[in-house]
Amino acid sequence: MRNESSTTADQQPDHRPTLRVLEVLEVLAQHPEGSTLTDLSQAAGISKSTMVPILRTMERHNFIAMDPVDKSYTVGIKAFSVGSSFVEKVPVVALLRAEMERVVNVCQETCQLGVLDGPDVLYIAKVDSTQSIRLISSIGKRIPAYCTALGKALLSEMPAEAIAELFPEPLDAFTPHTLGSVDEVVSQIAAQREVGIFRESEESSENVICFSVPLRCADKIVAAVSISVLKFRLTAEKEREVIECLNSLRENAERLLETYPESSGLILN
Repeated sequence: MRNESSTTADQQPDHRPTLRVLEVLEVLAQHPEGSTLTDLSQAAGISKSTMVPILRTMERHNFIAMDPVDKSYTVGIKAFSVGSSFVEKVPVVALLRAEMERVVNVCQETCQLGVLDGPDVLYIAKVDSTQSIRLISSIGKRIPAYCTALGKALLSEMPAEAIAELFPEPLDAFTPHTLGSVDEVVSQIAAQREVGIFRESEESSENVICFSVPLRCADKIVAAVSISVLKFRLTAEKEREVIECLNSLRENAERLLETYPESSGLILN
């Protein structure tokens, strides 16, 4: 969550009521399955009595929706409309998605596009595998960068000290395979940087292996793309195919980013 007292030399303190609305939207974006009043209150760090009128107003204006059965809240149609306008404003995202569709047609595995948002990977586009058994993910989802291939690619040019500042220890373990310390994360990133392909083996989800490459524009990493493979399908031949697809996707994607530098700036920011 944001720090309500955060300011810069040229800014006034954040407007708290507005900040709370934004916090609700952020929490719901991270939990597409829905969040209860209690969940939202705890995540935002404010009382239920304060949260209730905020939720009622947002629901009335269709920025959130409430399930009448379990009383959980999800993102509403108005918020979806606002978010969709971002893609329209950033044509390169749609073009990158077309490149992702191309490689998915080849490798038949899920492809995702992500950016670094603080310590997390924010997923901004994906193309699903056509396989009957496949990875389930969602646009708008956030996962700590230290346990994803996308995150390692995005962190790959960051100094070790900066990575340590992003992830106070102990690191949350999502599976028994999640790396246990920042030193391990930094060491793994350095080793994978040597080969140019970043990999995550069941660190965020069991039975899922993920490969990723960073995307650069003006000599700066602005995003990363990944291909995820279920463990039982990962043969040596499949791995070679996935890496070939990623290298091809990186080449075409970076050409697009150079063509639309204003769009890559929007992605980065």
